[in-house]
Amino acid sequence: MTGELHYFHPVEVAGLVSRDVCAKCDEGYHAAPTRTQPIEPPPLPPGAIVPAQPDYTLPPPTEQTVVLQVFTEMLRAATGDGGRKRAAGTKPPWWRDVSHEPAIFSHLNKWKHGERVDHDSGVHPLVHLAWRALAVAYQETRGMVDPVTAQAPGAPVEPDDWRV
Repeated sequence: MTGELHYFHPVEVAGLVSRDVCAKCDEGYHAAPTRTQPIEPPPLPPGAIVPAQPDYTLPPPTEQTVVLQVFTEMLRAATGDGGRKRAAGTKPPWWRDVSHEPAIFSHLNKWKHGERVDHDSGVHPLVHLAWRALAVAYQETRGMVDPVTAQAPGAPVEPDDWRV
């Protein structure tokens, strides 16, 4: 064993972990390698998948990436409240809903009068305002079209669909 480096790994025996076993020769009590000696990992079994090494050369996230991640989480919280109401049948689909513009002013008014948390969703009223503004932008740029089925107004609809 002189000149040859051995890798020590934990071995569990009767619920106790011992670090005295060598991965190369299954013997214990070798002298531990010093900091200047490289430690080689145990050999992988044939056909084993080699784990990917982390890529530490990735650049830090851009401002755009961070903004989109944060805003997506904020909008997701506001979307949940409306989704529950739509699932209960109390509101039309968001892409067909004509109440977005009045709701924008309602949320703005709530914020201007000091409300910082919507009582239904627990989300800031300006997040709801932003969500409603995006819905209006969608309707004005793409029409009142279901984004999933690309169903235009006037096309045959399911009996339980809302009509505007």
